[in-house]
Amino acid sequence: MKKFKKVRKFIENISWEFSNRIITIITSVAISIIVARYLGPENFGLLSYARSFVQMFAAISALSLGSILVRELSRNPEKKNMLLGTSYFLRSGGAVISNVLIMIIAFFITDEETGRLLILVIAGSELFKGFEVIKYYYSSRVLSKYYVRVEIVQVIFNSVFKLCLVYFKAPLIWFGYSVLLTAIFHNVGYLITYYRNEGSVLKWKYSGEFAKNLLAESWPLVLYGIGLSIQNRIDQVMLGNMVGNYEVGQYSVGFRLILMATFIPTYISNTFAPAIAKAKKNDAKTYEKYLLNNYRILFMSFLVVSIPIFFIGDDVVLFLYGNDFKEAGIIFSLFAFKLFFTSIGIGKSSFIVNESLFKFNLLAVTIGTIVNITCNYFLIPIYGAIGALVSTYISFTFSHILVDLFYYKTRKNQILIFKGIFSFWKVFKELDKLK
Repeated sequence: MKKFKKVRKFIENISWEFSNRIITIITSVAISIIVARYLGPENFGLLSYARSFVQMFAAISALSLGSILVRELSRNPEKKNMLLGTSYFLRSGGAVISNVLIMIIAFFITDEETGRLLILVIAGSELFKGFEVIKYYYSSRVLSKYYVRVEIVQVIFNSVFKLCLVYFKAPLIWFGYSVLLTAIFHNVGYLITYYRNEGSVLKWKYSGEFAKNLLAESWPLVLYGIGLSIQNRIDQVMLGNMVGNYEVGQYSVGFRLILMATFIPTYISNTFAPAIAKAKKNDAKTYEKYLLNNYRILFMSFLVVSIPIFFIGDDVVLFLYGNDFKEAGIIFSLFAFKLFFTSIGIGKSSFIVNESLFKFNLLAVTIGTIVNITCNYFLIPIYGAIGALVSTYISFTFSHILVDLFYYKTRKNQILIFKGIFSFWKVFKELDKLK
């Protein structure tokens, strides 16, 4: 009976997570279409530029605390007040540092007054995300329904607010304020949920010793997060600075749409992750087989999703966004191939975690980021948004494939990846053997 309750709890947890993701994706796409049509490519591009600029520094405020905090809360639930309190203060301190950096850098690289103001307003939302640590508390207890409810209400609030802005023909800056107000609303929701179930956050405490240990463990993940954010977002920032906001508007539509599809490889990899971790501990051959089949099913999912996007993506964008975003349709179709690198990167994460290769991962993403910036510098002035897309593919080829060939541990995993790609059809037969 206890086993049944435990399984039921996990199934319920996954159902809440999956429902949240689907609702968020559908709502985000719908609202994005309405906002993009209202603002047009130029203003939508400026808004996307500002959001991408802030996102490049978001890893500093987040400090990659999530997985470590969940682990510590799972192991030591009696220390929740110390763990949550310390994490909150570190998260808030990181947000202050990231805001200072954003303000300084924005002053030097952005001449447009509206662009600067948008960046500062959107960056301000990071200051109100400290209570997101409550999400990790409920995650550690396998009670996702508590924070998923908050997130669904937040999505509804954000959607209604943006629809009102469009209806009343609000100026561009108000779409920046919507990001700030949504962050505040989101965190108030976390606070209310926690207060109802656990009591006041005033019981939280700060521990200097735990903060030191947490930062010592998380710094490679923080730097990796910053590098990955830059690698993913620098295209839009460089497009805005080198070509103009119109190109950013076209590019960002394709980028946002393809981003929605990344939940599929993430969901697949998360499903495999516990079995891979268990096999790593118990049996080397089974560990390799699970990794191999993880790569097989991820490559299969890439084919299933990317082929339709490549052939009909431009028609879909034209239908949804209108003639003003015709170029975005071509970009979205070409973005289909990005899912290949996304699938490889997400699939590799289980290998990286189980082999504790965080520093190597940091090196790979640093090289990829440098390659991306260099290629953008030469290709964007000539080819615009298409040049940025090509730069992305070149940079991910380096960070996800080529760099791995120079280290024996990752080289072995790279062989498994290629083996999975060229034998993806065997996945169901192999999984049946592993049962």
